[in-house]
Amino acid sequence: FKELKEYKKSIYNLEKAIKINPKFYMAYSNLGNTYKYLGDYEKAIDFHKKALEINSKYADGHFNLGTAYDQLGEFEKAQEFYKKAITIDSSHSDANSNLLFNTCWLNNNNEYLKIAQKYNDNMKIYNFKKFDKVKISNKKTIKIGFISGDFRHHSVIFFLVDTFKYLKEKEIQLFIYNNNSIQDNFTKLIKKYSAKWTDVFYKTNKELISIIRKDNLNILFDLSGHTANNRLNIFKNRCAQVQVSWCGWLASTGVKEIDYIIGDIYATPLSDQNKFSEKIYQLKNIWQSLSISNSDFNVPFVKNNSKENIVLGSLASCMRLNDSLIKIWSSILNKIPNSKLILRNKNFAIPKVRRKFIEKFDNNKINKNQLVIDGQSFNSKSEYLEFYNKIDIILDTFPASGVTTSFDASYMGVPILTKIHNKSFWFRSGESINMNLNMEEWIAKDENDYIKKTITFSENKNYLIKLKSELRNVALKSPLFDTKKFNDNFYEMLLSIK
Repeated sequence: FKELKEYKKSIYNLEKAIKINPKFYMAYSNLGNTYKYLGDYEKAIDFHKKALEINSKYADGHFNLGTAYDQLGEFEKAQEFYKKAITIDSSHSDANSNLLFNTCWLNNNNEYLKIAQKYNDNMKIYNFKKFDKVKISNKKTIKIGFISGDFRHHSVIFFLVDTFKYLKEKEIQLFIYNNNSIQDNFTKLIKKYSAKWTDVFYKTNKELISIIRKDNLNILFDLSGHTANNRLNIFKNRCAQVQVSWCGWLASTGVKEIDYIIGDIYATPLSDQNKFSEKIYQLKNIWQSLSISNSDFNVPFVKNNSKENIVLGSLASCMRLNDSLIKIWSSILNKIPNSKLILRNKNFAIPKVRRKFIEKFDNNKINKNQLVIDGQSFNSKSEYLEFYNKIDIILDTFPASGVTTSFDASYMGVPILTKIHNKSFWFRSGESINMNLNMEEWIAKDENDYIKKTITFSENKNYLIKLKSELRNVALKSPLFDTKKFNDNFYEMLLSIK
């Protein structure tokens, strides 16, 4: 019932199970997960703790408690429980992945690759015969596999639709492995392009490895990295001649059996090779391109924010808004008296999360009148895109730069102030996006330059108004949205990797 989002029925049956067996720790933990989906994090945490009181060695219980703290932005606590889960079960894939995510939110770059390498060493090896890689011949028809939990209405899908359509036209056979129980119209669209579609959400890793090996692929793509519903463990047990990470994750997976990560000269410079267990393959221009042919992008014209004050904004996940970033944004707000900062994300609808962020800005002496924190969900993609018309400058996050939100901002002509990530093991996506928009001057060298540039650009409202319409025109002709040119480059890559 939880999977079907029938939460009342889920709660009823879980409570009944506990009544029958008061020591049924998994039922308590599942109750916690159900309340988490309902947004009642206090109850969720209480039930997860109850499960661990009954069985302190329950790895999933520690992991589930960690996810609840993650959603509340309490990353140190979340990390504590992920580590406990891994101590109990070193091959716990989700706990390892979330620990990597969590490390990034805490702005702890030095730990990233160490944790990724440890994750690789702890991955479960199944008893399959050794897979001998065979060089791909330069032939017209290639069998390519893609595995993801995001073949549905998700940000990733808009980077795939045109590419899958193009590859099918090239007579490449697409084998799609769908790792999600949720399916919608986008799922149906992707199915049309597949030579073979396999739902794998309820398949064990061992079953999935066997299925993919029998499909005898030339290349297998991971589209998730360490995001939700990934199946990275199967890559450790080599399923294809060539294994590649692309699209959903722009940092190293840490999995040594993944041969390549697909990037570009800005997002994954070759000087960063020591930060990856995969070999960097650089596409021309940009590492991915957003399809805007879908009707979701039919929005009103780009409008200027006519108010005199400067409106800075971010629509990034709350998890990206770490304490050092809030300190820097607060410094900017304090130095631009007529500025406002708009933050909008569904997690701000959680009262505890909202209060916590307001308190953090308050501790940095920010006037609450300068802050707009919105937890409303958008009813449609077009409503979301139109929201960018309220913003003069998007403030990029770091060390984890925005990806889809930055593509969307560019589509709406809103300039993005980003920062070079020389020391980061995470995404340099902001640099790549701005370089491909000829917006190099909007890339700060360091944190002080980030503050200085924001202040400088904010001093000239007329410049920002003029820039918005110009940038929209530049963006629409740029590699960000030129899926035809991107797909030509992608096809060339498929023929060359070995």
